[in-house]
Amino acid sequence: MFTTGSSGRAFRPGAITGDQMFVAALVVIICGALGLTGYFTCSSPGSTNQTGPQGVSFKCAKCDEQFSLDPDTMPMGERMELEHIREGMQPHAIDCKQCGAKKKAFEMITCPNPECKKLYVPMMYRAPLKQQQNPKKYKDICPHCKMGLTEARVKARTAPK
Repeated sequence: MFTTGSSGRAFRPGAITGDQMFVAALVVIICGALGLTGYFTCSSPGSTNQTGPQGVSFKCAKCDEQFSLDPDTMPMGERMELEHIREGMQPHAIDCKQCGAKKKAFEMITCPNPECKKLYVPMMYRAPLKQQQNPKKYKDICPHCKMGLTEARVKARTAPK
């Protein structure tokens, strides 16, 4: 019950060819590489996002209140919205849980300056496109220690442990 292929070799109908095996192996390798890239990108140790036992911190631009949300306990829709916000070039804003203002609560980060470590809303979250278009005018500066985000990250890397 063997037939002859174009190469003159005998094969069984329905058997997997070498080309199909090569394509399948290539797909597995590409998917594995993408998965590892995503894992290491999302869990980078240099992240300054405030995620801890209390969750992700936000500050409302309207009522000036701070609140925290735990992504693990958020409804699926809100959790997906938060992930899409973090991936995109839109402001990192959600609806305020205190006053109800729509898209006015911005995600906060911890200042990377080892002497400060306070939470604040960076310009890159409030107005990412403005900051990219005019970085000298829209600088990311911690309002507490007055140090730029880039400066603070350099200082944190070079600080003695």
